[in-house]
Amino acid sequence: MPRLLRDLRQRVQQSSAPSRILDAELCLALSGKPGSILTHLEGRYFIDGEEGWRIAPAITESTEIVLAELAKSLPGWSWQSYMPDAQGCRVWIASARERRSSQGNGRTEPLAILSALLSALIENVETEFGYSFATQANPLPSSKPSSPKSSL
Repeated sequence: MPRLLRDLRQRVQQSSAPSRILDAELCLALSGKPGSILTHLEGRYFIDGEEGWRIAPAITESTEIVLAELAKSLPGWSWQSYMPDAQGCRVWIASARERRSSQGNGRTEPLAILSALLSALIENVETEFGYSFATQANPLPSSKPSSPKSSL
């Protein structure tokens, strides 16, 4: 999972615009549940998960949708946007209770929030397992498949 989150974070940071396929992949990864992506009519992606088929929400496009995911994935964390300009946006997210924070960069505010969210989730997993997955060749055995701008 950490490698997947790292790959998604890199794609989010490199993205210059919202992406429907990235929306679907992020929604699957953040749900933590297995599923598949199906391309449907007019470039819309549908997720097949435990709740059945649904259209992937526009998480890379909507600040409101990505903040809902932040609240679900990291309850109690707040956020702050800084330097929104033509070069992109930087976002900090923080948990006062846990005394932790994370930052993210992106071409748009939703992409920057996603970058920060993914960074915090990667850190959570690495902290839980006690070491960095980035430095481990094979950390776990493989298994067979069976607008206000701030709330701080």
